[in-house]
Amino acid sequence: MFNRSIAYRLKIYVSTAVIIVFIIFILLLFFYSLRLLRENIENRAINLSSRVNIEVSKDIYTTQEVSLNIASQIYYYNQHNDAERLLNMVMSQYPFLNAVYVRIDSVQNEQNFFFIRREDNSFIYHENEEDNFGCHIDKEVVKLIYNRRDQGWTNPYRCERSGKLLVSFYCPVKLPSQNGKDIYCGQIVSELSLLELNNRINNITIKKRGYVFITNRNGDFISHPKKEWILKRNMYKLPEGLVDTTKVDLHNILTHEASGSFIAHPEMFNFKKCQVYYTPINQDYWMLFFVMPYKDLFSELYFRTFVMILFALLGIIVIYRIITFISTKLIEPLSLVTTQLNKFSRPDNYRYPETKNEIKQVSESLSFLKSWFNKYKAEQELEMQKSYRHQQDMAQASEIQQSFIKNNFSDINKHKNINLYAIYKPAGSVGGDFFDYFFIENNTLVFTIGDVSGTGVPAALFMSIAQASLKQNASYRRAKTIVKKANKDLCTSSQHQFFLTLFIGVLNIKTGMLNYCNAAHTTTFILKANGTVEELNSTHGLPLGLYYDKGYEDTTFQLEKNDIIVMYTDGVTNLENREKKQFGINRLKEYLHKLSPDSLSSPQNLVMDIEKKLEEFRGEIPQADDICIFILKYQN
Repeated sequence: MFNRSIAYRLKIYVSTAVIIVFIIFILLLFFYSLRLLRENIENRAINLSSRVNIEVSKDIYTTQEVSLNIASQIYYYNQHNDAERLLNMVMSQYPFLNAVYVRIDSVQNEQNFFFIRREDNSFIYHENEEDNFGCHIDKEVVKLIYNRRDQGWTNPYRCERSGKLLVSFYCPVKLPSQNGKDIYCGQIVSELSLLELNNRINNITIKKRGYVFITNRNGDFISHPKKEWILKRNMYKLPEGLVDTTKVDLHNILTHEASGSFIAHPEMFNFKKCQVYYTPINQDYWMLFFVMPYKDLFSELYFRTFVMILFALLGIIVIYRIITFISTKLIEPLSLVTTQLNKFSRPDNYRYPETKNEIKQVSESLSFLKSWFNKYKAEQELEMQKSYRHQQDMAQASEIQQSFIKNNFSDINKHKNINLYAIYKPAGSVGGDFFDYFFIENNTLVFTIGDVSGTGVPAALFMSIAQASLKQNASYRRAKTIVKKANKDLCTSSQHQFFLTLFIGVLNIKTGMLNYCNAAHTTTFILKANGTVEELNSTHGLPLGLYYDKGYEDTTFQLEKNDIIVMYTDGVTNLENREKKQFGINRLKEYLHKLSPDSLSSPQNLVMDIEKKLEEFRGEIPQADDICIFILKYQN
């Protein structure tokens, strides 16, 4: 296997991995779907039990309430010889009641017995005839609960005369006494017909063929689709093979008030496997069972699993073909490279290797490449020495450029009318941004800020030429004339390889009159003493160094006492943070609006605050462009 080609091993390994992944995926999906299906079935069983409970409650709870109402009123009606009217009203209003038996003890030296039962569409009423019952079993039920002082339900029974399936609720008749204790003076027994309840329960459908039945705690069938089984079949006496009693404890199910499920093989489905869910109802007197064939429950799951397996097999075939294509087409260049490496490493005595393993072939070729690499390493060391000399040259260029940048502002700040400060932070060793200021007369200050296109030493040289040209032409005193003359000088020097955006101001420090020209540079702000921010947003021409005969304009602006001029390069507004968002001119303007009095007290404080704000915005992201900030405060 290990001497086989990579293509062959790749097909085997990847195909095996894909098959294992598909199998695991199908098994996980199958068991997950099975769990969801069982949860859905259990939820449906819970919903159905609620529905059956509602159906049972319609009759059960009403029977209880009616019996308790009779118990509370019968003594009063009996004293007024009106018991028959009360019982007739009850039987007329509640058609599911089959009969009502009332016994009043000898509380007042007399004993009464009232009995009313439904016969077809009429009522039969008897009074003081204890032996007159509708069915013989009625008499047995009444005697069984005779003198009981609690309330509850009897076990269901069938009347031998009418064949009706009945269940009785009994409760005592109580009278209050002067000492606060109840006096028990009789008993109420109400018969409820279960026939209508059985019909309603049998109408509940579960899946295609499922059904519902009810038993009491003794295991007797109270409700079942096969009516002949009611009260004749018992859960404890089921035919052999229906329930595996070694795994299912029927006594525990019927006597404990809990829900659950088990497997059975009922006769109604020809002893096929079924899922049975059970839950208590009617205040835990009865147990509700749901029977659903396994085939109906899981047929959809089995079908979906079969479809998944079918698609998985098709997917494996397709992936195997794709891997075959990859191994023959995409691995082919590796084989060609291996062949060329063998030729390269053994050019004089080339022969085909004994192994087809490309890795081993490459390994054999590395011995030759190692010697070649040692030679290459020696050459690289020589190149690094040359690179080191280049870095030294760049460091010297940076020192030279920094010598052109002013960093001592003490001389200019001796003037009472003017206070200024600036910083310059190149992105690399040398940069293309610059600022400058100088007096051409005692009262005339020229100040500039600019940004040269491009990077490196050539851009720095172009910047130096621009500074020299601006100083040389500053004697013309008008901003537009200075820019026009400098543009011609730069067009002659650069031949359109570089260009310069520029802001230049000519300020009379006595009068505060500012003459400025903006050649495609960033917007300059004026911070007024009253806290407002004005923009010098006039643009007077294209960048310098592009067109030789291009003309420029200028604008005048009257500065007032404590006005602050804020100048900067696009490295400020284009600064990006971790989310690739730029600082932007709007953020800068908003920040200038919110400056504290301490920041406005001096240009140096203001520059430092702006620099700190930029550092906080940038975070740990490297600076991508040169940054220059130049601030001048007019104090006349």
